Amino acid sequence: MDKLEELIKKAHDIETQAAYTYTFGLTRLKFFGHSGDELERSVHKIAVDTIIHKHIMKALFDAMVELEKMEQGMTGVEERAVETPELEKAHKELLKSFITKHLEIEKNMIETYKELAAAAEHPLVKSLAEKMAENEREHHEYLGKLLQQL
Repeated sequence: MDKLEELIKKAHDIETQAAYTYTFGLTRLKFFGHSGDELERSVHKIAVDTIIHKHIMKALFDAMVELEKMEQGMTGVEERAVETPELEKAHKELLKSFITKHLEIEKNMIETYKELAAAAEHPLVKSLAEKMAENEREHHEYLGKLLQQL
């Protein structure tokens, strides 16, 4: 496990512990008559943020594991030279098809993240969705340029 993975795991563990204690604390606040007051509302907001943070860290950790597996799966795969014009043409068509399909996927993801950002009430979710929409737009732009080069 590299340093980044360790930090993500550590953040997830801390957020998990914090989410538990905030949730427990909320039940105590309500029990002691703080239901709906500023203290309970503040702790509730922090608990919501903490739970979101915990799940984001879990997702990042899972992504790191999946990326490692992807990289390991590519070990030993070597590029091969295309030997004939027919194979080169077939290769180009395959790439065009692949990129065209992913342009549509990226477009759908951009629209979905924009809709999510518009619908989100929580500022962290809204900001994350906006950033993801921008990241998907960059993917779409890059794939479009690659397609033009083929």
